[in-house]
Amino acid sequence: MTNHNQEFDKAFSKIVFYAWAIIIIITSIVTIASLIFYFGGWYKFPDYWYSWPLSYFLGAMVNLFTFNLLKKNIALISGDSKGISRAVSNYIIRFFIYGFVLFIAFKNEKLNPFFVLGGYFTVRIAMYIYSYLKKD
Repeated sequence: MTNHNQEFDKAFSKIVFYAWAIIIIITSIVTIASLIFYFGGWYKFPDYWYSWPLSYFLGAMVNLFTFNLLKKNIALISGDSKGISRAVSNYIIRFFIYGFVLFIAFKNEKLNPFFVLGGYFTVRIAMYIYSYLKKD
C-alpha cells in the first residue's frame, strides 16, 4: 500500500467518523424536537412522532452508503484503463439510489422527504469539518 493510499484511507476513515458524530447529534436533536412538537400540541405535527428522525437517519445512511461506493470506485479506477466508463456508471448508480430513496420518501406518509434530503448532506458537512480541522 502506497503512502497516497494510506492517506486516502485515513481521510476516508476520519470523514466517516465525523459523519457518524453528526448523525448521532442531529438525530438526537431532531428526535427531542419532534417529541416536544408531537406531545406539546402547539404545532400540527404529522401522525408519527418518529417521522423526522427516521427520515433524517435514512437520508444519512444512504449518503454514507453512496460515499462508500464512491471510495471503492476511486480505488478501482486509479489503476484501470476503463476509468471514465466506471466513473460514469458509478455516478449514475449513486444518482439513482438517491432518487429512488427520495421517491420512496415522497410516497410514504411516515417519511419526510425534506429531512431525507437533509440527511444527504451529512457526509458533505463531515468533509467540510475534516477540511477545516486539517488546515495547517
